[in-house]
Amino acid sequence: MNRAETIQVPISCLVVLAVIGVFAAGNAVAETPAEKLRSVFANLCGEPIERLKKSAEAVGLKVLEFDELEPRPDFFRHDIRLQSDEKNEIRLVRFEQAGQIRHFSAEYYSRSSVSDGDLEPVMLAAAGSDCTIVTGRLIIRDPAAGEQAHRTRLDILANDLETIIASETLETTWPKGTDSGGVRVAHVDSGIAYDLPFFKDRIARDSTGKAIGFDFWDLDPFPYDADTSRSPFLPIR
Repeated sequence: MNRAETIQVPISCLVVLAVIGVFAAGNAVAETPAEKLRSVFANLCGEPIERLKKSAEAVGLKVLEFDELEPRPDFFRHDIRLQSDEKNEIRLVRFEQAGQIRHFSAEYYSRSSVSDGDLEPVMLAAAGSDCTIVTGRLIIRDPAAGEQAHRTRLDILANDLETIIASETLETTWPKGTDSGGVRVAHVDSGIAYDLPFFKDRIARDSTGKAIGFDFWDLDPFPYDADTSRSPFLPIR
């Protein structure tokens, strides 16, 4: 089974289960991250900021935090955390100038079943002043990936939040190999793309062949070149 098949099978199963749930309960509540974000844009993006809390509650979202910044006169940034249910959150960022929306984005977070229940970023959707989604991001995780497989990748999505335009690696396992010898050089930075041909045969390793390196931001042994401190959906290379 190839990588694409591995991803498609569970997504297909989830869609089927969501449809069954809708018919069984008689309630067309959005279940997938893409559906939830589309609902947020349809119901909240164009709302006046003073009515946004009530509008969020009307579609089953609880406001957890509401912050307002005014970096310059008549230009506001609103950061809003919404709780969808016990396992999921949606975080909004809204820029407004002279009463007009300039930018609106929504990020979907879900509690992980493998990292002590921490909230992990899943999907982002972004729009301009007309509240029409123009792009999206989807993070795919595969902690059980093999030595040559990507453990975490970022898919860049079209405005339908389904079509994949491009993909990039956020984190991957070390390639197999042995220490090439010579002088060891420590590289301290946001990471390195150690799966590139230029680097993969020059990685310092211990006597068992284990690569020597650590990611002090993510606190794991995979220091791949992807600085997500600004945003998990918009990594800096």
